[in-house]
Amino acid sequence: MLWCTASFAQEEWYDHYHNAKEAMAVSDWNKAERELRNALNKRKQAGLNVEEYGLRFVDYLPHYWLGVTYFNLGDFENSARQFEWSREQGIIQNAPQFKSLQLYEQTLAALKQLQQARASLQVQQQSSARGQEQLREFENAIRRSDFTTAQTLIAAMETAQPESTAWAVLKIVFQRMLETRAQLEAASVPAIDKKFEEGLAQYVAGNYAEALRLFVEVETQAPEYRQASNWRKQTEAVMASLQLKPETITITHTVESTALPVIAFASPASDRIEIRADSILLAGSASDDRGIRALDFTLNGKPYLDARGRRVTIAPRAPNEALNLSFQLTLPLRLGENHIVVTAYDNDPTPHHSTFPKSVVRLKPWYQTPVFYVAAGVMLILTAGSLLANVLIKRRIAFVNRYNPYIAGAPVRNEKMFYGREKLLQRIINTLPNNSLMVHGPRRIGKTSLQHQLKKRLERAEHPRYHYVPVFIDLQGVREERFFLAMMEDILETCAPLPAELTRISERPRE
Repeated sequence: MLWCTASFAQEEWYDHYHNAKEAMAVSDWNKAERELRNALNKRKQAGLNVEEYGLRFVDYLPHYWLGVTYFNLGDFENSARQFEWSREQGIIQNAPQFKSLQLYEQTLAALKQLQQARASLQVQQQSSARGQEQLREFENAIRRSDFTTAQTLIAAMETAQPESTAWAVLKIVFQRMLETRAQLEAASVPAIDKKFEEGLAQYVAGNYAEALRLFVEVETQAPEYRQASNWRKQTEAVMASLQLKPETITITHTVESTALPVIAFASPASDRIEIRADSILLAGSASDDRGIRALDFTLNGKPYLDARGRRVTIAPRAPNEALNLSFQLTLPLRLGENHIVVTAYDNDPTPHHSTFPKSVVRLKPWYQTPVFYVAAGVMLILTAGSLLANVLIKRRIAFVNRYNPYIAGAPVRNEKMFYGREKLLQRIINTLPNNSLMVHGPRRIGKTSLQHQLKKRLERAEHPRYHYVPVFIDLQGVREERFFLAMMEDILETCAPLPAELTRISERPRE
């Protein structure tokens, strides 16, 4: 029991998938349904040329084969649902089974029409118990795929009720369904399956040599067909027990020579490039001797999807474009290495495909690189050094030339524009009651501006013993004989608006 459990736990999705394919080959549809469900539980995403083990590849189409299984089980509703999911994944369109899928869908549509016609006939046959019974037999025959019985029932009802047109309509719909199913069987049953079934028939009939030949052909043409290998070994064992000498078997394959699809890239031209952009343009042309069926794109191991979540494929819009299909597609890039694979599928009877890998390394933006940081640091140091050197040079020049940093021009009368002399002003105001002062200094150093500010401060000063009446007298350009007159005029002009008690000194008699 423990060994069986461990063996079961080691089975991978491809083991269940191959088991399902073998069950379908012998029409064991119930087993096929179970195995496909187990495969889907372990791998949900379909794909073409999917690697399984030992560098073996397989087209993994679980929903398509589930649709085929349910169709053969007579569960047409689930069959249609599985085919719809297979289409939504966007893989089946590039697979050889796509034509079979279309035929299955046509058959299901015909079955739906047949069901509608049967329902209409059922309404007309409500009064006839025999008619109701024959309709039920007809429905059961359709579900069993027993079309011979179904066709016999239609013929019998036409004979019994020649005046009824309903059975004639049902017959027409039924014939259309049979035609579609015949096309489906021709397209969907692989030749390898037919050859394997023929080998089984020969084995049952006792024609072991012929059965062995057919099993060997199947095994040679399809190594993954493990059931053929098992039956070959069993046939050889039976022939050895019966002392039958196997005939020399010659397997001849007719292989049609055909070229594989080729893609010429205009951008990027190299298989490995390094860029700093966040996207890359893939552009070029794909060519094939039979024509290109589709181009498929994979980005970092996953199918590339559009904004709506649909797989992006490029197909010819007209037959004349298939031989040389031009394409352009912009792909987003992540930081670091990006793996891009373009797969081209051709239109050969036995489809071929070629893969073209590209490696694109997206580098960090230049402003995030160490070189940028070093260069920015050097530039910052050079700029700061040049500014500092400029200041030092200007100071040196000013020191040598005795540069006056103050603005030369008219005296500063606005207190808000006068700076740097507050201590000097306060010292003068504190000294005035007991001393006379003289302010001296070079030209344009601010003596006149200081006097204007001192005059305003004294006008507002509140002293317990004195009331200051500052008079500003500009003696520049005054001749010597007018010196005292100019002083008296400025003093009188300043004192005239003052209150009377402050001007009595002017009314005293001269001595």
